[in-house]
Amino acid sequence: MKVGREQELILRSVQKYNILPITSVCNAACLFCSHRQNPKGVQVYWINHRSLEQVKEAMEFLSGDRKIVIGESATKIIEGEPFCHPEIGKILEMLRKKFKSAPLQITTNGTGLTAENVRLIAELEPIELYISLNSVNPAGRKILMGNDDAEKVIQGIELLAKYKINFHGSIVAMPHVVGWKDLEETILFLADRGALTIRVFFPGFTSLAPPELRFSPTLQNELASFVEGLSEQTAVPIILEPQKLSDLDPVVEGVIPNTPAQHIGLRKGDKIIEINGKKPRCRVEAFNFLSLKRDCQLIWKRGDELFSSTLKHDKDERVGVVMAYDLLPEFWGELKRIIQRHESQRTLLLVSPLAENLIRAAVNSDKFLKAVCSIQPVASCFFGGSIGAAGLLVVADFMAALDNYKGLRPDLLVLPARAFDDWGRDLCGQSYLFIEEEKGIPVELLEA
Repeated sequence: MKVGREQELILRSVQKYNILPITSVCNAACLFCSHRQNPKGVQVYWINHRSLEQVKEAMEFLSGDRKIVIGESATKIIEGEPFCHPEIGKILEMLRKKFKSAPLQITTNGTGLTAENVRLIAELEPIELYISLNSVNPAGRKILMGNDDAEKVIQGIELLAKYKINFHGSIVAMPHVVGWKDLEETILFLADRGALTIRVFFPGFTSLAPPELRFSPTLQNELASFVEGLSEQTAVPIILEPQKLSDLDPVVEGVIPNTPAQHIGLRKGDKIIEINGKKPRCRVEAFNFLSLKRDCQLIWKRGDELFSSTLKHDKDERVGVVMAYDLLPEFWGELKRIIQRHESQRTLLLVSPLAENLIRAAVNSDKFLKAVCSIQPVASCFFGGSIGAAGLLVVADFMAALDNYKGLRPDLLVLPARAFDDWGRDLCGQSYLFIEEEKGIPVELLEA
């Protein structure tokens, strides 16, 4: 049977990312939705409600050994609101019947948290919710999400506490639209209602965004200061994403209350020095060590003072450490293998503006890489606006960056893998191999 591109993407989403797509239908009209600002030529896929039979077939490719996710997208499939699916209850029951103890994660805007659905979620535990609240105020929700359901969402979140359901909150921060007070009230509401963590997303806009969505370049620093100030008012970790990270120091962003990490005295701002005698090279490596190992002999630094303790946690217990994402620990070894395979003497890494400082720090930390690698940031010309993430770069952007490169001609190009799908195509459907053909230089993709 011939499989279409849409079905290929669905199966890839399930197999590679353990994400189960069930619908692209959404009952909100978010002002900041990226799909409203896409230039012509972007290839994304909208799927209607998947039938129970289709969902059941896709479930065969899920792994019960990892968290199963609904309501997110790691491919070109447009993510929808899971509770818009008329059979969401049956889908969750099917998942739990097949995967008895696998943790489930549902990302939702909260409008479907009816008493019936919340009771079902409690019965099918462990299920963790990620609630995109954005504004707790009726006026703010009307502006940002285009609906009048604030009271319904608030009632749903109140029910989560009653049924002891874990949830995380998230907010796309738009104080330039709804004001700083709205943002503060929304963050503190989530903290007061028991959110384990609160993610505050820095908004982005493309060149097609209307004037009201654009903001001053100073907003990111203002938002960082604002979040830092609010963090002093609550024990719940508040994390700004993406952050302007310039180093790989494994610094703790926050500690979830009543977890092993809090019990041994870890705090926001502490720097992890050693875990079982090994110095972590980056935040991601430190987090992985802490999460995967049952008992960790931990040394950390706070100011000029060193602390040490044993961090113990059960197999299914949350460690409680929150850290920003910086770099995969496999980055160093994989980049070396690529360079050695090509016997490269002048490797050029084309990187997103957001990742430039991190990649530079990683390269400079290794004598071999520092000797052969140069780094060129790639501006997003296709999307334009404030876009700076690698996942939104396209072939034309990389070509333009190469044309502007002033260094010696490289003999190898390394591009961020997240700019391309599993078939090597960007968001416009163009293969990265076009760059190799046009420039006559070998091109490799690297996960970072």
